[in-house]
Amino acid sequence: MKPAAPPDEAALESLIARHPEIVSEEEGELLLVRRQKGVPDTEGGFNRWALDLLFVTRDAVPVLIEVKRAANSEIRRQVVGQLLDYAANGTAHWPPGEIQRAFEANCDAQDEESEAVLETFLDGRHRDDFWQRVDENLAAGRVRLVVAADAIPSELARVVEFLNDQMRADVRAVELGWFESADGRKALVPRIIGVTERTRAAKLAGKPPISPEQWIAEHYGDAPDTASGIRRHLEIAEELGLESGVTRKHEAIWSGRGNRYPFQIYRKNHGIALNLKGDESLRKGLVAAVGALDADNKEWPRFGVQRLNDLGVRNRYREFLETFIKEAGIAT
Repeated sequence: MKPAAPPDEAALESLIARHPEIVSEEEGELLLVRRQKGVPDTEGGFNRWALDLLFVTRDAVPVLIEVKRAANSEIRRQVVGQLLDYAANGTAHWPPGEIQRAFEANCDAQDEESEAVLETFLDGRHRDDFWQRVDENLAAGRVRLVVAADAIPSELARVVEFLNDQMRADVRAVELGWFESADGRKALVPRIIGVTERTRAAKLAGKPPISPEQWIAEHYGDAPDTASGIRRHLEIAEELGLESGVTRKHEAIWSGRGNRYPFQIYRKNHGIALNLKGDESLRKGLVAAVGALDADNKEWPRFGVQRLNDLGVRNRYREFLETFIKEAGIAT
């Protein structure tokens, strides 16, 4: 076999989609969500960009991949800015549930059963809260950013290694050496750039557990209205028999019971998001209780926590939660 080059970026993208192990550290680590995933530049806005490939790992970490040929002049430095654009706007503007919906739509397009595909991928691992953990990691910026190309120039390798040392995200480049034989057979020789044991250990390490009250004090000590609204939600949740806690990476407060955590309070948007699973009657009930929603998406509508400082809103919210808990099947 002799060194060669892919005919175009689409061919390389297609190959990675079919064989994601060539850009990962172990076989079966990545699950394809979809190709050409739209990325908006405003909350609820239209897609401005299209990410080449979106995967998730078995640990529920979103993986954003941009594919370039070595012959493309953007491979030098522009591709890094491009990928950072996608990551910054995806983490900010993809609503909770967006990655799960994209995965299910892609499975439908391939005439596959999404639940069966996910179960096979996780291979017996706990999957009830898998997509919730994907959302948590996305909101916290715990993602993997990958530039994949048939050759990685040295200046790009230096930038990737620097970013991987400095950022919370896992940043890497994957060089896919492309070889072809005279009879048309192809072979790829992957080389991962940017991964060191030091950065790997630092990024996998969790934070010490903290209570919701410690989380509120840490993030909203100078925002008493927001802090008070969060506490009102926690009080109501406890009265109705729900448990609350802080996620492992300290990015959100959750409320729920057993392995169901349908309430999420993320520090990036100061709102309570509820997993209504597209139930229109519950959405209308929530609107009747708290007013117009800050984010009115189908799966995870969200409203500002400050509204719970109003006694009337708080009483209506409590009544709504009683109904929601029963209908969602998480009653004590």
